[in-house]
Amino acid sequence: MGSDDATAVPGVKARPRQFLELPLEPQIGDPAYSESQGYVTRLIPLLKKRAEEAGRKRYDADYTKWKERLTAAEKTNERIYAENLRDFEEWKQRAEAFEKARRITMRPSRKQELPGIHSTRSCPGLLRSRPFALTVSRVFSEGI
Repeated sequence: MGSDDATAVPGVKARPRQFLELPLEPQIGDPAYSESQGYVTRLIPLLKKRAEEAGRKRYDADYTKWKERLTAAEKTNERIYAENLRDFEEWKQRAEAFEKARRITMRPSRKQELPGIHSTRSCPGLLRSRPFALTVSRVFSEGI
């Protein structure tokens, strides 16, 4: 685990898990699959054919290995996607529950004085202005 995990809140993942990079497909034209042909190999068709067959065998073996690695990486990425989606859904539920609890605790009763701008201590002249006082009284009387 990285150093980010030590400072993270327990039960909360800082970042989603990253997907694996897919391996690059081998190309038949790569120099690894074509024998360096000397002067004699180019002149004798049998040697040229053997060199091409050896390159083709190496390519086929590498292609098979690539296909296996690709399948494994895709399966791992699907698992990572499912885990990230599950973690996101859990986070979303916790966030909704938190917001609901916050709305319930932050909802003032009609008798309570709202902190901040509605307090005469924080802004003494504000409640004395007629338009603001009418707006506040209408909000509390209509229950908006």
